[in-house]
Amino acid sequence: MRKRAGFPIGDVRGLSEQQVEERRRVLAQSIHDVSTDEPPAGAPESGEPPHGWSTRLIYTGRLITPLFGGGVEAGKVDTKMPLRAKSLRGQLRFWWRLLASQGEFAEVRRDADGKIDTRWLFHEERRRWGGVAEERKGWRSNIRITIQVDDLAAWGTTQTQVRNFKLQGQLDGLDYALFSAKQKDKKDLTLPNGQAFKLIFDLDSSSVTTLEKELKLTLRWWASFGGFGSRTRRGMGSVLILDPEGRPLEPVSKDDAIQASCVLKFGTAGGDTMAILKYAIKRLQEFRQGSGIGRNGRGRSLWPEPDGIRRLARTSLDVPAAKPNGPRNHTPCHLATGRYPRAAFGLPIVFKFIDDEATYQDQERDWENKKRPCPPKNQGTESFDPPSATLVSVESERMASPLILKVRYERMVPNGKPEFQAVALLLPWATEVYSRKLRLRHPGWNGESARESDGPHVTEIADWWPSDLTTARSVTAAIRPMCQKGGGAAHPLHAFLHYFEHG
Repeated sequence: MRKRAGFPIGDVRGLSEQQVEERRRVLAQSIHDVSTDEPPAGAPESGEPPHGWSTRLIYTGRLITPLFGGGVEAGKVDTKMPLRAKSLRGQLRFWWRLLASQGEFAEVRRDADGKIDTRWLFHEERRRWGGVAEERKGWRSNIRITIQVDDLAAWGTTQTQVRNFKLQGQLDGLDYALFSAKQKDKKDLTLPNGQAFKLIFDLDSSSVTTLEKELKLTLRWWASFGGFGSRTRRGMGSVLILDPEGRPLEPVSKDDAIQASCVLKFGTAGGDTMAILKYAIKRLQEFRQGSGIGRNGRGRSLWPEPDGIRRLARTSLDVPAAKPNGPRNHTPCHLATGRYPRAAFGLPIVFKFIDDEATYQDQERDWENKKRPCPPKNQGTESFDPPSATLVSVESERMASPLILKVRYERMVPNGKPEFQAVALLLPWATEVYSRKLRLRHPGWNGESARESDGPHVTEIADWWPSDLTTARSVTAAIRPMCQKGGGAAHPLHAFLHYFEHG
C-alpha cells in the first residue's frame, strides 16, 4: 500500500503511475473537509459559491446547551477547533440515511425479502457525501462544510471556563447524563451554552439535482434532534440554527416524525434551556432509578435486572434477616426475574451491588473526597451480593440508545424571544433492539474465580424481553415503573415516553 499526504490509497498493484495519481486525486477530493475560523481559500464570505461548486448556503447558530467533548481526544473539548466539520458531516449523514431509508427523498429500493436494499442506500449516500475507494473508485463529496466559530480566542480559556461553570452549579442535575464531567481528575470536558458559530455549505448539484432540498431537510432534523460533541442523545450540544434569511429552522413536527417511522413526545417548554435540559434528564433518571418510581424507599431497585443477576450468581439466596451493621436481606424476589428491560435504553450497563467489595471501596473514596467519615462496612459478616457485572450486546458490546432526549427551538413568542422545549424521539429501529443477544461480563460466580489473565467470565442472556405482545404485557404488569408510570405500554422505551410526556 502506498501513501501520500497522510491517507491510504489502497492496493495499487497492476496500476500505472498515471492511474495511481488519478486515484490519489479522487481520494483527496472524497475526504475533503473544512473546519476553520477562516473562509476556505478562494471562497470569499459571500453568497456566491467558489469555483467548482454550484450553490452556497450560509447558516448561523449558537449552542443552547453545554458542549461536552467533541475533540480529537474522547470526552475533551478541542480548544483550537471546538466545533468540528467532520463531526457535523457524520451527524448529517446519519440523519440523511434515516430520512432516505424512510423514503423522504425518493422511493426506497427493496430486496426480494422486502427489506431495504442496503447496497442501494450506501451507493446513494456516497453519491452525496463521498466515500472511500471501492473497486478502484473514489467518491468525491458533493457537499463541502466549513464551520466558523465566533471569537475563537475565547475558547483558549477552556479550563477556567469549565471550572467556573462547575462552581456556578450549572452542571448540577445533569450527573445522570454527564457523570464523567463531575469527576475531579477530568478537565476541559464541557463548555457553557451560548457560543455562536456559522455553517457554510458549498454544494455541487451537477450529479444530484435534489441535493439542496435534501440538505435543507436533513439540517432541520439535525437542528431538532442532533448537535455538537458527545452525549448529544442526552441533550448536550443542542443548537439553535437560523437559515440564510435569519429565520429559525422549522422544528420537526409530530406528523413529520410519524412519516419517518419515529415517535416524538413533548415535555416542558420555556426560555431557560438549562432548566429544560435538567427536566428531560430528571425524567429519565426518575424512571430508571428515582426513589418511589425506579427504586423503593429503601433504595432497592424495582426493576428486575439486579434480582436476575443475584439468581444467576446464587450469592443472595437464603440470606438471614437484616441485622444492625449486618447484611441486607437481598434475597431475589422480583416476579420478572430473568428480564432485562433497561437494556433497550442502550448498552453497556454496569450493575454495582451495595455489598460488593469494589462498590464499598468506591464509596470510601467518595466519602474521602467529601472529607467526611465513611459509614462502617458490614462488620463480621459475609457479603451476600454478587460482584459487579456488566450487561453488553453480543454483536458489538456497545449499543447506541434508540432514544434521543433534546432541548430544541419550538417557536417565537409574542415578545420576540425564542421558546424552547424538551422532546423525546424514538428512532425507527427501536423495536429491533429487543432481538439483540445479550451477555453479562463478571469476575466469576458460583465459587469461580477469574484470574486477571483469563479475562472476565461471560454468561449468555436468552429471551431478555418477550417478542410476543401478550407475554410482554404480562411481564410489564410485574415491573412497577412500567405498569404504574408507563401508560400500559408493553415495551420499556414506549413506557418511558408516556412517563416523559405525562409523568
